[in-house]
Amino acid sequence: METMSVASSVDIGKKEAQPAQGKTYAAEKYMVEQMRGGKRFIYTSPTKKLCEQTYTNVLASMTEEDHKGYKAVRVDSDTVDGSVVHSFMRSVLEKDNIIVMTHKGLFNLGLHDIDLSAYELIIDE
Repeated sequence: METMSVASSVDIGKKEAQPAQGKTYAAEKYMVEQMRGGKRFIYTSPTKKLCEQTYTNVLASMTEEDHKGYKAVRVDSDTVDGSVVHSFMRSVLEKDNIIVMTHKGLFNLGLHDIDLSAYELIIDE
């Protein structure tokens, strides 16, 4: 039986770094800087608590002008009414710039036909 992951429609370059080197902070800063140039991101963390921290840091890094023209969202069972999958799909359709979610949320997307080619995927440890 052949399976396909959601990420299979996205060209993923694999980069690894050692633990405790400020990667999360660097990724948050990178996403905010790059979204200004039109890039979009899906950022995943292992827990909702880490997602909350990342989302809060991203919002704090955004300027007042950023908040007018760009959108960062956190998509997990604590932040959405109803289905995380449907909320994620809505965020993609609305072209939200940064989507923060858990690893589990990403894996639960399953085989839905979602074009994620406009997004870069960052998977935090």
